[in-house]
Amino acid sequence: MSVHQFNLAAILIATDEVARANLVRNILLDEFKTVSVSMDPQLIAQDFKQARPAVLVLAFATLEQSEQYFQKLYRTCKSALQHPHRTLILCGHNDIKTVYTLCKKGYFNDYLLFWPRPDDPLQFCMSIYHLLRELEAMTDYTPSAARFAALSRGLGGQESLLDAQLAKLNQYIALVERTLERSEEELITDVDHTPNSEALREGITAEFRRINSALLPLRRWSDELKRALTPLTTVIRNLNALAKQVQPMVLVVDDDELQCKVIETVLKEENYRLVFAASGLEALSLLRQLRPDVVLMDVRMPDMDGITATQRLKALPQFAQLPVIMITGHSEKAVVVDSLRAGATGFLVKPFGRDTLITKLREALGAP
Repeated sequence: MSVHQFNLAAILIATDEVARANLVRNILLDEFKTVSVSMDPQLIAQDFKQARPAVLVLAFATLEQSEQYFQKLYRTCKSALQHPHRTLILCGHNDIKTVYTLCKKGYFNDYLLFWPRPDDPLQFCMSIYHLLRELEAMTDYTPSAARFAALSRGLGGQESLLDAQLAKLNQYIALVERTLERSEEELITDVDHTPNSEALREGITAEFRRINSALLPLRRWSDELKRALTPLTTVIRNLNALAKQVQPMVLVVDDDELQCKVIETVLKEENYRLVFAASGLEALSLLRQLRPDVVLMDVRMPDMDGITATQRLKALPQFAQLPVIMITGHSEKAVVVDSLRAGATGFLVKPFGRDTLITKLREALGAP
């Protein structure tokens, strides 16, 4: 996206004071052409749907007000979960450490020390540009590195299968050659004491030589095929070496700290990168800046249950194909049916063992 296209990106300012709205809006209008304001608490969802912002700016006096707006927006506005956007929170000195922690955890995308007055308006605009570039990268729906790694490992399995089949073919050829050799010897022995034995031996030898010569092209073909495939098998081995360096990202959504620790313990040596969210809303917030390769989603959680969270993340185009494995303490038919309708690709029933968890993840990633 060009700078000109960034200038046309929609920006929504959320605040509760006219003076703050005007201050922030005037700074942004120097760089961006489409800036709107949301001030009425009753119109939060409507304002967002109408603006469809690329960047949401929270311009409240306190962090508490920003969090209240943010939570209400995500509870009441389905578009806020489905529409790709980034969130910038403007804060004061008293809130800066807390805001830093929240951004680090992924609740917000970035923050800027802005109140009681902005020291550097250009830095504000630059923060918007950075968020727009992040958004552009996030809405690139190319397959993840983990998906390519899984496919590479699958090719490695095909390489082994091909080698095994070529070896089996050579074994069959060798077996046929040995059988022909024994048959030739037995026939020659049988005719040794018959009239015209010498002529018969010559005829037998000539016939078996002809049969053996017919096998030569097959053996040459096998050897040539193996040589021709050598560059391909080398590429596959190199891809597999790179695949081992890729850490698939697993987003674990569960409010049970003990369960999260169990999963972390099981997977810590399995080359997975783990990210945790304690609720459905937190997970959806994290998905605005992360591209996990698979999600482990607990069914029963406060705030937003796993089935609803799965429905909402599956509604996002960039996550429509994201594998979601539901974690449940029960296997009731209703839970299974609702989860499948929401877009779940698998289930884990508590308590589950190490091997079961690893197998489910490998299946979800398409790994052999």
